[in-house]
Amino acid sequence: MYYNIVSVDCAGLYRYVGFKSRFIIFLLLLLAALPAQVGYAQPKKPQGVDLNSSDGTTTIKADPNQTIQGALKEQKEKRLTKTKDPNKAGWLGMRMQDLTARFNRYFNAKLRYTEGVLRLKQEHKDNYDDILPIYVFKNGDGTTISANLDETVKKASLAIQLKPNSKWVDDCYLLIGQSYYLKGDKESASSSFQYITKNFGKNIRKLPKKQLKQAVKKEQAKEKEDIKKQREETQKEKKELAAEKKKQAEKEKKEREKTREQKKKELEKSKKERQKELAEKKKQREKEKKQREKERAKAQKAKKKGKPVPQSKSKTTTTGKKTGGDEETKTEEFKPADTQPPLKEDTKAENDKTEEDKSKSADKNKKEAEKDKTEVQTIETAEEDTSALAGIGLTAEEEAKGSAGGGFMQHKPARYDAMIWLARTYIEKEWYAEAAQIIKIAKEDRRFPKKKLADLANLEAHYYLTRQDWPQAKVALQSAIKATKSKKQKARPYFILAQLNNRDGNFAAALNAFKKVLKSKPPFDMEFQAQLNIAQAKMRSGAYTPEQAIAALEKLTKENKYADVTDQIYFTMAEISIENGNMEQANAFLGESAKNSTTNKDQKGLSYLKLADLNYDLERYVQASVYYDSTLALLPKSFAKYNDIANRRSVLSELVEHLNTITLQDSLQRIAKMPDAARRAYLENVILQLEEAAAKKQAEEEAKQAAANAANPAGSNPETGNWYFYNQTARANGFNDFNQRWGTRPLVDNWRLNSKISGVIATAPADTSATSISALMDKAGKGMLSVDDLLKQLPLTPQALAASDTLIADALFAVGMAYRNRLNNLPKATETFDDLLRRYPDSQYSPQVHYTQYLIAKAAPDLQKATQHKNQLLQKYPETTYAKLVQDANYLQALNEKERQLEQYYEQTYAFYKQENFDQVKKRSQEVNTLFEANPLQPKFDLLNALITGHTQDKAAYIAALKDIVKKYPNDEVKTKAQEILQYIDTGSPATPAAGSTEGSSPYTFQAAAKQYLVVSFTAYSQQITALTSNLSNFNGSNFSVDKLKVNQMLLDPQTQVVLVKEFADVEKGMIYYRTLQQNESTVFAGIDTGYRYFLISKSNFTEYFKRKDSDAYYQFFTQNYK
Repeated sequence: MYYNIVSVDCAGLYRYVGFKSRFIIFLLLLLAALPAQVGYAQPKKPQGVDLNSSDGTTTIKADPNQTIQGALKEQKEKRLTKTKDPNKAGWLGMRMQDLTARFNRYFNAKLRYTEGVLRLKQEHKDNYDDILPIYVFKNGDGTTISANLDETVKKASLAIQLKPNSKWVDDCYLLIGQSYYLKGDKESASSSFQYITKNFGKNIRKLPKKQLKQAVKKEQAKEKEDIKKQREETQKEKKELAAEKKKQAEKEKKEREKTREQKKKELEKSKKERQKELAEKKKQREKEKKQREKERAKAQKAKKKGKPVPQSKSKTTTTGKKTGGDEETKTEEFKPADTQPPLKEDTKAENDKTEEDKSKSADKNKKEAEKDKTEVQTIETAEEDTSALAGIGLTAEEEAKGSAGGGFMQHKPARYDAMIWLARTYIEKEWYAEAAQIIKIAKEDRRFPKKKLADLANLEAHYYLTRQDWPQAKVALQSAIKATKSKKQKARPYFILAQLNNRDGNFAAALNAFKKVLKSKPPFDMEFQAQLNIAQAKMRSGAYTPEQAIAALEKLTKENKYADVTDQIYFTMAEISIENGNMEQANAFLGESAKNSTTNKDQKGLSYLKLADLNYDLERYVQASVYYDSTLALLPKSFAKYNDIANRRSVLSELVEHLNTITLQDSLQRIAKMPDAARRAYLENVILQLEEAAAKKQAEEEAKQAAANAANPAGSNPETGNWYFYNQTARANGFNDFNQRWGTRPLVDNWRLNSKISGVIATAPADTSATSISALMDKAGKGMLSVDDLLKQLPLTPQALAASDTLIADALFAVGMAYRNRLNNLPKATETFDDLLRRYPDSQYSPQVHYTQYLIAKAAPDLQKATQHKNQLLQKYPETTYAKLVQDANYLQALNEKERQLEQYYEQTYAFYKQENFDQVKKRSQEVNTLFEANPLQPKFDLLNALITGHTQDKAAYIAALKDIVKKYPNDEVKTKAQEILQYIDTGSPATPAAGSTEGSSPYTFQAAAKQYLVVSFTAYSQQITALTSNLSNFNGSNFSVDKLKVNQMLLDPQTQVVLVKEFADVEKGMIYYRTLQQNESTVFAGIDTGYRYFLISKSNFTEYFKRKDSDAYYQFFTQNYK
């Protein structure tokens, strides 16, 4: 009755569900009706129970130590405590493992990984100024998604542990390897990928032999341990039985091996005999053939002469038959068993070996012939004998079956994905030979999945792009394009191919490739870059004139979708103008580019950089300096040429400062020479302009405040917490408004007036800083600036005029030396030095200027001008070093040798001071001026004598000696040291009384492979150290939970705190943590009430650091060595 009810209900239910649902319901009912799986561990035979009685029933043997009820109870308990072995599950159990592994933990792990990768792709921004990489992200780019990657590793590892025999184990290992790759852990990533390639083929569930043996051994050991606990006697019997069986098995194994060896020897012997026999027969046949040919020739000769044909002397090669004419007949003789032909496999192996030897010989000759043609190893010439590639490729079993697994509707093995990722990892590690060999193996694998051929071709292109082998990269890119089915996926290879063709000057091919990019439905930024490059490629290939290319780009500026990238369009137009030599037009286009940069801060920086470089090349150094300032304010410090730009800006800033000084002093002198009435009229005009500038500045500030108040009506009340400078929204709006109108500016006052100062406010004082300009403008805005105030700045007296001339001479000399030594602009240097000699022929710089001009003219060569400056030196300044240098070329070398001897003499004297041999120090200090004609180190000798006074006399004499040093050498470094010692005497604050001793080497050593700590040190005692410790722990849990890091507080001394995060395996992993912490610094260190710094330190260095407690010294060592 029950089954009828079930059948009726099922029949009713089937009418309302589809086929798939019916099938699922059927499986669930079948699963519920099945008995327990055979995969459960069998219960051990209870003590006293005979499961193999002759009558087929279970009987209980008598046991004095156990009753029948006890045996039944034990049997019941063991049946209830049986455990499930996943490796012994049946067919349905295996499928359930696959189902739960795939749609539970693997699904979640894959989801977390995919979310992180999508975030990386969204955050990634391609740099189209360089050749694009094949892959959007590389090793170590996943620091921002470390939480996702840690979760991926956790979930995938758990899936492997709980479902070790599912088909998705290899996919879980792949996810783990990919996560480690993105985290920057190349060793762990490569280990995971290698494990997949070595251990997982078509039969995912088939354990490797080594693992199987280990598993069997562990199981046997466990069983033996249980038996030992249950019954000692039984264990002994089983051990003896096992030992006997093992001995018997070894004996049988040895016999089998012996028999196998004997058969092998017999086969080899028969093979050799057969080969010998065949060789002899071949030799005999050759001999008989020659004999027949000889007889045939005689017969033909006799026939021509009409003589009888001689009878053939050839004998039969086999019994009962003769050879005649060209035919050769033979019968197979009986052969004993030991002379049978070798097995087919042996013959095949021999033939294969011969072919392989031939192939290797040919390859060797080819490599020797092409050895000098290329330096970069290609995929085809990759060496095969690489230890890091063991196990990669098809197994012998899979090769024999002709399949690598993963047919229709079957699980696809992760091996081929792992091979691709392993090669990527090797490329990141610069193991190019290993990467090339993996690619070669994959290309030669006839079973490599067709769907992954595009991935393989992209990998090959990535390899060649990394090695900068551009021709091979283009071939690989073309293969990738051909193998890729999706249009969108073709866009990136097409773009890179176009860039490579551009680089090689093949503009027609580049143009064609860029057009293909547009047809591939690329993302907006790539489509836009393709449009820009098409205009340039058409011009370079001759399809467009420069004017047509600019006109085509100008059309793009009028399209709404390009409104936010108009700056890049103008930038490209400027590049076309520069390429065609129209610098003024380029300058205008770059100005438009900077003006139209609204959202792309980097592009605005690049526009200013191009403007700066353009003006620098045109020798407009003042304008170039301003543009370099703007460039550095906009571009990030990670920009490739940031340091070079900063160095050039520094040189130009110094140059411009001196040029401004010359311009200013010339203007002041010009105004001072005006008649009094004209001078006053001019200064009144200057005051009016200052007042207008002040009024405009005030209006702008009031407008900005009004805008802030409109955005926040209560903003003027600080007590409400919404005051303008506390209101982030109002501040952001004001900042954006300012940037949209003026762009990013350096943080200086009155930046708009700085460019006008030399022309409009020519009456500014010698101090031309922004502070003095601001003071003049503020005074003018209040109506307090008068003509008399400005007159005070003019050089109206002879003394003031002389001071002004000195400033001009100093500036001219500095400008000339900057042109010569730092800008390498010799024509400008010569022009400046000539101006200095013309205006101030007897200045203090004249000897050096004549000598410099002499060197420049001699190198030109302009011998007439060189002789002129040489004569001036010898006539007017014969006793100077420069005059001696033009007379004796070795004078400078001799001078340097004397200076070296003097420095050595001082070091020896200082060594005596450290040994407290004060008499010797005094003696040498007195003799130094006798031994050396010139003594620039006299201040240091005097300081040593003052220090000796401190050791040998009273405190008053010591202080007097130090004060004498300060007074005697006001411009030397010994003054600072003497003042430090005086401060220490007065206040007890630390000072360094050393006198110019050379510093020793660092007490710290850099060890890249040593374990590392991260140390957070503080400049003062912090009350927030506990909060920081908690923040660091939370940060570690979110981003590095897998690494199990510990955070500890520590005191170097009662007032010096540090926080330790430990420990990291090596510097590479420590730097991954350090960079991630830098990106999250504002969150982790929020609320810290004192200054701090953090750095990595090895264990051994930390011991030294703890002794010295010198954070500054170690931090300098850290910045120099940890990159």
